[in-house]
Amino acid sequence: MKKVLSTLKDRKYIIMILSTLLFLQIILFIYFNMFSFESVKSRAIGKKLLIGYNKDAVISLKISDQKNSFVIKKENETWFVDEKNILAPADLEKVNLYLETLEKLNQGIIQDSGEDNETIKKYGFAEESVKKLIIKISNNTEYTIYIGDPGKNYGTSYIKLNNQKAIRELKSSIAAETDKESVKWAHR
Repeated sequence: MKKVLSTLKDRKYIIMILSTLLFLQIILFIYFNMFSFESVKSRAIGKKLLIGYNKDAVISLKISDQKNSFVIKKENETWFVDEKNILAPADLEKVNLYLETLEKLNQGIIQDSGEDNETIKKYGFAEESVKKLIIKISNNTEYTIYIGDPGKNYGTSYIKLNNQKAIRELKSSIAAETDKESVKWAHR
């Protein structure tokens, strides 16, 4: 009987030690996962690109490239496409979806410093192919986004923000959604 009780005590002791070790492993796993480089990097990537942006406060979007330039502007709560002072009603659904796309833009991953002419062409920022988007907000804030080619991965785009030279790759299809022709923004 003493032998059986001794064996049970030994088992309880072993189970307690193993439980404690398992608990410590779980704590260490959580700690290293929270503060790992990849976790910190993914939190930085997920930060908003346009700080202070509010889609309801946008008053105009100017889209231009080397050949075309037009403005999509809000007047009396109605959106219009303005090309060479000719106003046409804008496609409200397309404008709202685009404003939501801008709201969801994150900082992405910096792919290149943007210093070398070859890489500028590689990412679609050569003069003949880059699109320029100027966003004006009612509080006199203005953002300028230079939009290059769609990224190598599906659903990504290359952009530059304001005067920064760094080329970012974002999880967004903004490169494909930014039509350079005013007709595609007008209500049909």
